[in-house]
Amino acid sequence: MITPMPPPRFRGGGRLKLPGVLSVDLLFFLVVLTPLAAAQQQYEANAQTDCYADNGSTVLGYTCGNNPVTSPPCTAYLTFCSAPPSYASPITVSYLLNASVPAVAATNAVPVASPIPRDSLLLVPVPCACTAAGYYQHNAGYVIQFDDETYFIMANDTYQHYNKTGLTTCQALMAQNPTHDSYNLYRGISLTVPLRCACPSPAQAATGVKYLVTYILGWDDDSSTVADLFRADYQTVLDANNLTDDSTVYPFTTMLVPLKHRPKADIMVLPEPPAQAPAPAGSAPPVVPSGGSGTGNGRWVGVGVGVGCAVLASVAVLALLLLWRRRRWQRNGELPRTAIIDVSAGGG
Repeated sequence: MITPMPPPRFRGGGRLKLPGVLSVDLLFFLVVLTPLAAAQQQYEANAQTDCYADNGSTVLGYTCGNNPVTSPPCTAYLTFCSAPPSYASPITVSYLLNASVPAVAATNAVPVASPIPRDSLLLVPVPCACTAAGYYQHNAGYVIQFDDETYFIMANDTYQHYNKTGLTTCQALMAQNPTHDSYNLYRGISLTVPLRCACPSPAQAATGVKYLVTYILGWDDDSSTVADLFRADYQTVLDANNLTDDSTVYPFTTMLVPLKHRPKADIMVLPEPPAQAPAPAGSAPPVVPSGGSGTGNGRWVGVGVGVGCAVLASVAVLALLLLWRRRRWQRNGELPRTAIIDVSAGGG
């Protein structure tokens, strides 16, 4: 007969007692790594390019757990690349993104109606909130302007950065506007545009993070250049986007930048000034008549001297004529009337 084994018992009142080192490691994992994981948002990794094949959470927005109580609203920052003539001032950009005109002007230290050069990077403060669908977003409104517009065109052109994918995705537009058939859009339809934003998680807030910037990567950007641009901690940027040193990032996708202070206007990136055109080739030197000599400057000096001599000669001839007439008047006992007036005035 096989006697059943009694259940194992552990010292210490029947509770498992872990070695000291192991318990410290476990505590570190629970206290540090778990909140860190909660601070991460998933990088979209170029998934936004296929509107109908990829509908994962990364293209719908940054997650918030669909609990407005534990995920309160905040002020977030979007980046937008100016695109004259349509969107090239705080007024027009604010209208497109449903933002405050004075706030956009103040954040970028520019006048409200000031034209902004093409491809200038603007910071746009917006209210960001957690929705019932479980995503952070800031809503803007858009009315379709042309019959051939699609969700892909709206995401990749209107809400753009360098005329590429930007602050929303075609997948998010379709999810936000389910009553409008994506294959049957026409001019005049009013749409809700969910713009990608996020608020600091409790773990990020505990480290002093107060703001998250939704930055849209350009061709030459990576995690390091983004951290340098916003004077942010490099590792913090990686953690906020669930990236590592070896992660691949793609242009025209969004990256979150955690900041402890409001971003300043000097972060605004102005386009490089146009290259200066080369100076035109010098004109051929003036031709010196045969038999002549000297440079063009010498000839002009000679002309000046000749004119001066002619003027002096004319003055001398005029003086001689006046002197001759005066002597003639004196011999005849006559003086010009002006001379009489002058003499009378001089005698007092």
